[in-house]
Amino acid sequence: MPSAISKVEIGPAGARYYDLFLNMLSLGSYPHFIKGVVDKMGINPGQSIIDLGSGTGKNDCFMVEKVDSQGRIVGLDISNDMLVQAWKHCRGYLNTVFKK
Repeated sequence: MPSAISKVEIGPAGARYYDLFLNMLSLGSYPHFIKGVVDKMGINPGQSIIDLGSGTGKNDCFMVEKVDSQGRIVGLDISNDMLVQAWKHCRGYLNTVFKK
């Protein structure tokens, strides 16, 4: 349910299928596009990154591999439903956290 302030949240079903929808819409190139963008960011081991509007955390999963175990990713999103998906996507990375 969107908050009265932002009206940007897409709800549980939208969050759950967000990445799948983008992958279908891009004819399967969405993950490759995101990984390519992250590769060009120049992220180095040990860096800490704050991701504003982290959404489903898909980008953060690629970024955390770049910062390695010495770095940290903090994803911030206004949508609880997106944060649930982000925690699911990145649950194996102990140096990645998501907050509202």
